[in-house]
Amino acid sequence: MNNSFQVSGPYESTLYDHDLWSYNGIEFLLPSKNYKNGKNSISSITSVIKEVENSLFECLPLQHFLIEHSQYVIETIAFKVFPNLLERYLNRLITQNDISSLGEAKLYIFGDNRLLFCGGFEFRVYQALINNDKIKIYHSEKISGYNVKLIEINNQYGSKWDVNGEFIRATIGVKSSRELIDAIEQIKLKLINVQPMVDLHIRYHTRAIQTISSRLFPELLKQYLKVSMERTLAEANYILNYERLIQLSFGVNFVKKIRDDIFHEIVMEVYKEFIESEKEWRISTYYIRFKGLKGSFRTYGLWEINDENLSLPYATQPEDIVQSIGEIKEILMSKRSFQEIRHRCLTWTIMQISIRFFSKELESYFHYFAQSLTSNYEIINRDKIVKSIFGTGVQNLQWDTEFKSLLDKVITSEYQKQQVVFIEQNKHINFREDIWKLYSVRGSSTYFTIFDFSKIEQPGIKNEVKHYFRERLKHRDDYINVYKHLPYIVRAMSYFTKYPKVKYLAEIKQFQVESLLNHLQVEAKKVKGENKRISVATIANCISDCKLLVNYVMENATSIKTVAPKKNYFSYITFHNLGNMAKNTEVIPEEIIQGFENHINELHLPFQRLLIIMLNTGMRFKEAVMLEEDCLEPLGDDKEFFKLRYIPWKVLQARRDRGLGDYHTIVVDKQVAYEIEVQMEETKDTRLIWGLKEIFITDLGYRVTICDSNAFCFAINNLIIKHDLRVDGQLWEFTSKQCRKYLAVELVTNGADPAEVTEYLGHLQENTTNIYYNQVRKMNLADMNAEFFRKKFQAVIEPEVLKRFSEEERRRLYVDFCLGYRERELGSCAKHYSDGPCSKRTGRIDCARCEKLSTGPQKLPKWLELKENQQQYVNDLVENYKRDGITDYHEFREFQAEIYLLEHYQSVIDKIIERFGEGDRCVESKCFNVKGV
Repeated sequence: MNNSFQVSGPYESTLYDHDLWSYNGIEFLLPSKNYKNGKNSISSITSVIKEVENSLFECLPLQHFLIEHSQYVIETIAFKVFPNLLERYLNRLITQNDISSLGEAKLYIFGDNRLLFCGGFEFRVYQALINNDKIKIYHSEKISGYNVKLIEINNQYGSKWDVNGEFIRATIGVKSSRELIDAIEQIKLKLINVQPMVDLHIRYHTRAIQTISSRLFPELLKQYLKVSMERTLAEANYILNYERLIQLSFGVNFVKKIRDDIFHEIVMEVYKEFIESEKEWRISTYYIRFKGLKGSFRTYGLWEINDENLSLPYATQPEDIVQSIGEIKEILMSKRSFQEIRHRCLTWTIMQISIRFFSKELESYFHYFAQSLTSNYEIINRDKIVKSIFGTGVQNLQWDTEFKSLLDKVITSEYQKQQVVFIEQNKHINFREDIWKLYSVRGSSTYFTIFDFSKIEQPGIKNEVKHYFRERLKHRDDYINVYKHLPYIVRAMSYFTKYPKVKYLAEIKQFQVESLLNHLQVEAKKVKGENKRISVATIANCISDCKLLVNYVMENATSIKTVAPKKNYFSYITFHNLGNMAKNTEVIPEEIIQGFENHINELHLPFQRLLIIMLNTGMRFKEAVMLEEDCLEPLGDDKEFFKLRYIPWKVLQARRDRGLGDYHTIVVDKQVAYEIEVQMEETKDTRLIWGLKEIFITDLGYRVTICDSNAFCFAINNLIIKHDLRVDGQLWEFTSKQCRKYLAVELVTNGADPAEVTEYLGHLQENTTNIYYNQVRKMNLADMNAEFFRKKFQAVIEPEVLKRFSEEERRRLYVDFCLGYRERELGSCAKHYSDGPCSKRTGRIDCARCEKLSTGPQKLPKWLELKENQQQYVNDLVENYKRDGITDYHEFREFQAEIYLLEHYQSVIDKIIERFGEGDRCVESKCFNVKGV
């Protein structure tokens, strides 16, 4: 057996609904879709080839393959890939099992004698029966020079015959030797006279026509096919493709029913010989040469037209090509859409002809549609242009490289023009319009923001709101941040529609504002299929923005020609403790992080790197995605750690106001640095072409784009859904903010103080850190790290001490220990909450002898220092006793107490060393109770 082989495919084939595969240079056809497993893959075909080879070598039945694969696949692999092994297999099978008919062979090989063998496999089974002298002959006679033998009777699927030593599947329509000879003579006559066999196809089964013509008259079949193609070419200047050849010769549906490999090989041999010969025409002013087909015989024809080389699919009629050239030129000149001719001229043909013959006209054509988008103030992209030209999106197209290159050139030029034109348009807002479309440029990309005032029905109030936003837009370039306030104001102003007398802000009364507040508190909005009340923060924002609006109108009523409100009733409403009501960003649980680690390779590569960077640095999405090519600098020669600098965009203006630089710098390890360096390398050429510094960019050909936060979160949430990553039975919902919260919690739980967290995350005030993470540290820390604290708790507190604590008290104790609230000079205090004030913290030795003190190797230096000082104190005390002539000082309570304390210190030290080791090994934050030492 061959233990080393190469399988490749699938390739497009000439046979309907079949793919071409290759095994060590041996080509064979298989159905495009395995009826059991869907589409075939290299791995599945490789696997079945190995299994078939093993079964043939061991002479085992093949019926177990039918569970996963079709019978046709198994038979084709057997006789095409392993013909010698199949011959050995069949000979052994027939002799060992005394098989004497095709039906018995079917029963043994596939477990069912009702199955139909495919032509090639069936012929080989028959040959094996003859070679072993096992074939059973039901009837034999000689008619009209044909030796006819009936070798299998099957009334349902048709009988099988031996004619002049050739195996014939007569099937339906032939019931006797005479009928068989009649069919043979009719087929032979058709072949000789080169007449269509459509009428025979009605009378006889396709298998009969295939086997009779290919087994008994192979040379006549070849001549028949060759003459058919030449005749069609001469009469109609038309080159038959494979499907059309079969349809004209044998019937419309015949091509779908070719299952005989010998017949197919003969047809392909003739077709290939004919199609590879060059042919020439002169039509009008065009000199046309057909140079054969490129690739498989159902893909591209190679043509030369007036010295221009084209590769045109299915364009096998020269007149059609000439007609297409004329139509394409006329459409280019008139600037119409190609959609009107796409039903008869493929998009690929249009691309090839237009770029080869009319490149200047095509460029002008592209500019026309590009300028149309600019005139309508639509941001240009490839998809919009293609839809205008072909009526379909880019995802459905097969591109010609030169055509696409010219299109991208035009789009790039127009895109740069739009950035100037659209930004200039922002200065000319049409105040009378209810919809304002404002443009901004970030990096190399253009974005737009739509301000929609149409939902405000009162003209007076609408006018005041427009003036307010126009004033705000004068001083801001980041239109999106101004836009965020519009929905709140529109929501409130739309409510006042129920009061017909309220036509201006000045006419709004206090009771109406209070009614609005009540409406907002009870109003429901539908979120993901559920009715949820509007959050308090949203209500507060709505009232706050309305207050600013009224203040503006009060101050500028004269200039905007409206009625000035006498009072701002929105300012009467105040909200307390909003911070406590806000919904906190959730922290990613460890099981979700583990799921990310297991399946991160399924994400798009830039998304993989962004997730790793954000989880390990706490950077916001914009900060990570806007990293620049010079953001890394190694720390030291070993390159274990790196300095990473980035712009904290959210607080950039505040940093500048404080005199701080634009960049914030943190330290990262080599794993994070590696991900950044790989991304830098992958986008190096793109940055060079476009003159950009950002590393997370993608070249679209006509412009570059940067990774989008919505697409990033969408991809990760799809990953969560795919692998069913749940917390407490619910699918986790990922947002990019959770990465920053996750790192903050990791820093806190690993002992970082607020100042360190503030510095690393780039907060401008420590209060921000305390506010942002206070709820996490005091309420959720134990829940988020339950397994971690549980393990750590057992290491810190002995079981007998733990017995006094309820489950809730233990949870509080977890948090106290991790946050250092119970930290003492020599360890941590495990005093119960009901014990009241500590009575041990009044003496010189403080907590050293308390059984509730939990200590460990991190406190070993302090214990050694205490023991050394206590030893010196005892030695001094003994010297004093001796100087005073006291010899029985061992009986003194004072001396016994100091000796006890010295021994206690030594016992604690011994216990620490015994449990945790010495030196560098005593660095882990592990503790035990002093009690019992």
